[in-house]
Amino acid sequence: CFHHLYPRPAVPTLEPKMSASGAPSTVDTAPFPSTATPHLAPDSTDREPSHDPGSGAPTTTPGPLGVLQLVQQRTWIVDASAASRSITHATADGHETTKRINGACFVFAPQTGQLFVRTVLTSAWPAAAGLAAADSADSSGSGATVEETSAQLAAEFALSCSAALPPEEAPEMMTAGDGHLLSALRGRFPAGSVRGLDPLIAPALRALLRLSKVGDVVLGAFETQTVLFNAYDGWLESVEPLAAFSRLQLLLKALGADAAATTGLLDVAGTKQKPWQMWPLLSDEQWTGVGEELRRIASRNPEVVGN
Repeated sequence: CFHHLYPRPAVPTLEPKMSASGAPSTVDTAPFPSTATPHLAPDSTDREPSHDPGSGAPTTTPGPLGVLQLVQQRTWIVDASAASRSITHATADGHETTKRINGACFVFAPQTGQLFVRTVLTSAWPAAAGLAAADSADSSGSGATVEETSAQLAAEFALSCSAALPPEEAPEMMTAGDGHLLSALRGRFPAGSVRGLDPLIAPALRALLRLSKVGDVVLGAFETQTVLFNAYDGWLESVEPLAAFSRLQLLLKALGADAAATTGLLDVAGTKQKPWQMWPLLSDEQWTGVGEELRRIASRNPEVVGN
């Protein structure tokens, strides 16, 4: 049922199959490979800063990637912002308690919509009793912060995905908007193949966890697993990657501001999605029609006002 979206599977060893219930099945439950070799297509235009042999002065460092670069070449966006998650709820005696829940790392290809989601179990972090301490150090005793450990997990996940691809289908560039994650990626991939990402266009992929299609898979996982989705569904059959990426950006911002209003709007405007799809079925004209309402929903979040 994925063949019309994946006429030639990009990652044969990670190709998902549908269960009887229609939910995407897990793929690749093995631990992260510690000796994987990344397959990245060479890119002669973007290199790490070098020094002029005559003056010894460093050359200009390439700036962050723009939206056109994301959709015009095989670029992967790596996101570790949801690797560590927790929830707070009130107890019967009126107190509040906080506990960890499963998180996720994301690898997203804006050119095709391919989305790899790797679950991060609560066992990767200290117990809930030590949640305050977990904000400053991980459970390995290494003294690394949660942000640093999350970055290492996501970079290793990107490495395992890249190593599973044949060279001709490998990403040309890896990018992330977080400094810890950029450092972790540069430690695993060839020089010049990792670039920063403009924060104004970095997709808030963690908002996808507010969709039951994605969130339920992550929250209910009992073992580390990778699930493959296509965040564009069948959009690329009628629109260009740039338009599909812009549509996804708007959806993510709206989900982040008010998930209930966003999903309610889409359910009313479209028809029920097929089991393997992330979004209700809407025509391009319908997407244009709901776009303004999605912008109004997104504007409820002060962080996206003016963006």
